[in-house]
Amino acid sequence: MSQIECKDVSVKYENQVVLEDISFSIEQGDYLCIVGENGSGKSTLISLLLQLYQPTGGKITLNGIDISEFVLREYRNMVSVVSQEIYLFNSSIRDNICMYKNIDDKFIMEACKDSGLADFISEVSLDYVVGQNGAMLSGGQKQKIALARALVHNSPVIIFDEATSNTDVYSEHQINGLLHTKLKEKTVIIITHKQEILKEADQIIMLKDGAVVGSGVYDDLSKDNLEFKNMLKMGEKY
Repeated sequence: MSQIECKDVSVKYENQVVLEDISFSIEQGDYLCIVGENGSGKSTLISLLLQLYQPTGGKITLNGIDISEFVLREYRNMVSVVSQEIYLFNSSIRDNICMYKNIDDKFIMEACKDSGLADFISEVSLDYVVGQNGAMLSGGQKQKIALARALVHNSPVIIFDEATSNTDVYSEHQINGLLHTKLKEKTVIIITHKQEILKEADQIIMLKDGAVVGSGVYDDLSKDNLEFKNMLKMGEKY
C-alpha cells in the first residue's frame, strides 16, 4: 500500500505565504494531477513530498505515517521522480538508468521499451556515454532516460514534475498508456497542463497563490470551475 495524504499543509516564510492549508489524499493505483499557474506553489508542494524541506504547518503522511518519521534514504527509495530538469552523469546510459545498482540488462531494456528509448538504444547501445549532464542527448532522450530510471527502480510512488511540458503527442499517449499498465498499481502524482493526461486523472488539484481553488475530475472542473477553464485556454502559462 502507498497512500499519501496532505493534511492542512502550509509553508510560510516571515510574512509570505507560499502554501496555505493544502489538503488531499491519493490512494495506491490512482493518479493525481496538480495544475496551476507559474508561482502557484506546485514546485513547493513537490519539494515537500520529496522532503527537500518541511512544512511550517500541517503534515504529509505515507500510509498514515508522517513522512518526517521515515529514515530519509529509505523514504526517497520509495519515491521516483521524472522531472523536466533531469541530471545525468557523464557515464553510460546503463549507469544513468541503474544509478550504479546491479540490474539485469533484461529489465533495463524492458524499461527502455516502455519509456520509448528502445529505438535509440538499438542505434547506440546501453554503453553509450551521454556526456556531462546528457550533453550528447536531446531533451526528449534525457526525459526518456529519466522515465526508464523510474520504471526500473519500481518505486511505489512516482512523481512527474513538469515532465510532460515539452513532450509531443506520441509521448503523451505513451505516458497515458503506462499509467494504465506498468504504473496502474503505483501512486502517481503529475504536474501537468496536458489535457489528454488531465482527462484520465482520478483527481485534479488546482493551485493559485498557494491555495487550492478547485479539485475534482476533468469533466466537472472543465464545466464548473472558471480558473480551470481559463487554464485550458491559456495552457502555455502553466
